[in-house]
Amino acid sequence: MDKRKITIKISHLIVCIALLAFQGNLKAQTIIERGTSNLYHHDASGKLVYSKDNRGNSLPDFSYVGYHSGEKAIPGVPVKITLEPSEGDDTKRIQDALDKLGTFPPDKAGFRGVLLLKRGIYQVEGALIISHSGTVLRGEGNGPDGTIIIATGYDDQKYKRALITVGPKSDNLDAHTSHRYPTDQIKLLTDSRQEIVDAYVPVGTYSFEVMSASGYKPGD
Repeated sequence: MDKRKITIKISHLIVCIALLAFQGNLKAQTIIERGTSNLYHHDASGKLVYSKDNRGNSLPDFSYVGYHSGEKAIPGVPVKITLEPSEGDDTKRIQDALDKLGTFPPDKAGFRGVLLLKRGIYQVEGALIISHSGTVLRGEGNGPDGTIIIATGYDDQKYKRALITVGPKSDNLDAHTSHRYPTDQIKLLTDSRQEIVDAYVPVGTYSFEVMSASGYKPGD
């Protein structure tokens, strides 16, 4: 072993010791600072509390979004209808399957079944609406090799729309026609409308006052 090789090895050892010492120094100087905000804070129990401005506005609380407010696990609903990807527009195929699934009788838990879209790409030129309760639309996978629904025509301003709408159909036929939604709508009982008497309804509020609640019952 010559002197040059010995010198190189010693130099590497010195560098390694220096790096280890430097890393230790970094760890020793690491400081974690807990940030604060005037929009929310934690109470004594650790619960998140949203602050309100002078008009009562607060950040909307989305922690209750999900199946049974996120307090129950998503159930394993059985598949009743299955579709495979096809060439061209899949709007009618998927919508027809959703409508057919909506005619199935609900089980004890209120579920009619699952429409399963197998892995692949589905092109939707129009819009889809899930208007029957207990109807589940499900895909396969959670990535580029799974189920992908593409709202075609997205590069054209006139095709901007809600791709999937969940809920009862309205009586606004003009809006539905312009957005290419189905037009066989459930009619709204206009005489059941009540005026909101609050002069201002803050963002993030859970209630508001109406002229009369006589026509309503819990669960409406």
